[in-house]
Amino acid sequence: MNSYNQKVCKITVYQKLEPLKACMATLIIGNSIILAFFILIGILLSLIIWRNFKNRAIREQHRMEMTNAVAHNLKTPLCIINGFSENLREESGYLTKQHYINVIQEQANEMDILVHKMLDFSKLETDSAKLNIKSFNIKTELENIAKKYNDISSKNIIVTADDKEIFADKELMELVFENLIENAVKYSKDNSDIEISFVNNNFNISNECDEISKKDLKKIWKPYNRLEKDEEVRGTGIGLSIVKHILKLHRIKPYTEYSGGRLIIGFYI
Repeated sequence: MNSYNQKVCKITVYQKLEPLKACMATLIIGNSIILAFFILIGILLSLIIWRNFKNRAIREQHRMEMTNAVAHNLKTPLCIINGFSENLREESGYLTKQHYINVIQEQANEMDILVHKMLDFSKLETDSAKLNIKSFNIKTELENIAKKYNDISSKNIIVTADDKEIFADKELMELVFENLIENAVKYSKDNSDIEISFVNNNFNISNECDEISKKDLKKIWKPYNRLEKDEEVRGTGIGLSIVKHILKLHRIKPYTEYSGGRLIIGFYI
C-alpha cells in the first residue's frame, strides 16, 4: 500500500469529435441557397433566350408581311406606269401626253411614299433605335402640320392646344402627328372636321367615320392590316404601326375608341 500511494496516477479521457454532424444544418441551408441561386439564374437566362427568340420570330413574321404587302402595293402603280408609258410613246396629242405624265408622276410619288414609310418602319423595329430628346413647343408643331394638310385636303382641321414645351424626340413625334392626321384625312367623311387637341398633356385626334367595332379597333395598330371597308381608300397600312412603335420608344401607350360617330386616338405625354 505504501508503494502504491507513492505513485502518481494520470488519467486521459478521449471524446469522439464529429464536426460534419455539428454543422450539418448550416451546410444544408448554404447548399440550398446556392442551388436556389443557380436555379433562379437558369430561369432568368431561359426567359431572356425565349424573349429574344420570340422577338426574332415576330420580326421575321413582320418582314414576311412587309415583303408581301410591299409587293402587292407596288404592283398596281408599276402596272399603271408601265401601261401609261407605252401609251405616252404612241400618243401624239399634247393634252393627252400631259395627262399620262401626270398619272405616271402621281404613281411614282405613291411608290416613293410607300418605300419611305417601309424604311421608317424597319428602322423603328430594330433594337438600335434611339431617341434624341429635346424640348419643343407642341402647339406650334401641331398648328404647322395641320396647316400643311389643310392646304392639300378638303377637310377642316381644327387645333386646340396648350402653349407649352414638351420633352420628346421632335422628329419622331412629327412622324406621329403627320401619320395620325394623314390617317384622319383619308378615312374621315367628306366635308367633315378633324379635331386635334392637346390639353393637360393629353393628346387627342378625332374624325367622323363609319362605325368601327371593338375588334376592328384593336386591328388598326397592326402593320399592313386594313379594314375591309377601307380597301377602296389608297394607303400603305403602315402609318399607325409607325405611330405605335414611336410611342412605345417614348414609353407612351396609345388608346382608341369609337364614340358619337367619331374615331378617337389619343395618348398622354
